[in-house]
Amino acid sequence: MFAYVKYIDDGCKEIVPSSDIKDFDGNVGHYDIKKIYWVRWQEEFFKAQILLLKESREEIEEELSAGKRVRVRLLKETSPAPPPLEKNDAKAMHVS
Repeated sequence: MFAYVKYIDDGCKEIVPSSDIKDFDGNVGHYDIKKIYWVRWQEEFFKAQILLLKESREEIEEELSAGKRVRVRLLKETSPAPPPLEKNDAKAMHVS
């Protein structure tokens, strides 16, 4: 399963495996296009919006190359929980 995502901070778009999306169940049709997800890029997590979800990278590439527009919807105001590394850092700071 692959997702076409748009990173919130810089607006870049990328095709990523669904396994790189934190707390994502991986079912086509079971994602919220208005929700912010944590997506792994290299060794860190960044906020991103899922624009498209397909079974394979090729399906997404076909749809994009066909000139089909991908809708970008307004996002919900709520922010996702911090990624795992930030949570651990926050816990360590409060333990002292």
